[in-house]
Amino acid sequence: MNGIYIFYAYMSILGSILLLIPCVLVMQFLMPRAVLETYWREPYFRPVELALFTGVLAPMRTFMFMWGVAFPRFGRKRNITEVHHLVPKWYRVVSAALTLWLLIALFLICASVVAIFIYAYVIGHPMRL
Repeated sequence: MNGIYIFYAYMSILGSILLLIPCVLVMQFLMPRAVLETYWREPYFRPVELALFTGVLAPMRTFMFMWGVAFPRFGRKRNITEVHHLVPKWYRVVSAALTLWLLIALFLICASVVAIFIYAYVIGHPMRL
């Protein structure tokens, strides 16, 4: 197998993650106001987090809530286990799909980086004859 195919796989997975960014931005605008009014306050988040994830990093806040919507058990640390009741069913399904998309893509990126290193180790120095 030629190493260029591993590189192409890596770049296509990276491109897939770049396509995830507009999807999260759309989900940010479609997030129900009730979620933010109920959970985006002090007992659930520290003041530093509230200030940090309000401006430019608001998509990170959206992804945190999407994670809580898709997998409610992971919100136990912050006591945000009922957030999935405040969003419609379609938002839950899309949140789960986007979260799984990111997890699979990150796993594949790590696997392809390991494959590139193994390939480089096996073929040795490329300039050597």
